[in-house]
Amino acid sequence: MRMKNRELAGPIEWMPSTLINGIHSMRVQFTPGRPAALGREPDRAKKHALAANRDPAVYDDPDRLDISRVGAPAMQTFGAGMHYCLGANLARLELAEALAIMTRRMPNAHRTGPAPWKPLTGLSGPTTLPIEFDAVP
Repeated sequence: MRMKNRELAGPIEWMPSTLINGIHSMRVQFTPGRPAALGREPDRAKKHALAANRDPAVYDDPDRLDISRVGAPAMQTFGAGMHYCLGANLARLELAEALAIMTRRMPNAHRTGPAPWKPLTGLSGPTTLPIEFDAVP
């Protein structure tokens, strides 16, 4: 996908990792040192996007949404390899279009009050987000 507006690349990559917190992926993993045996249930390991995207050893200040962040490793929200989300590029494209339209139609947008967050399970985000912006003629 070619991004029309390069300034949106940072926010588009990091917003899903900030807002999607409770997605689990089940993976099959065998215990090291224990031989695999036919007919035996494999050990299971879960990957939790909240933990994967918040590792301070991988991401500088991982809990801060920094729209100017560059050079960070890819986030884990959309999976990887053969388990990569088929809709990931569509989600990025939709987010890019929404941000471009919002910045045009809502200039000088700023928060005017607290923005309490929903619990960190599933899709997260503020329960309310009071904002003001300049009128567009």
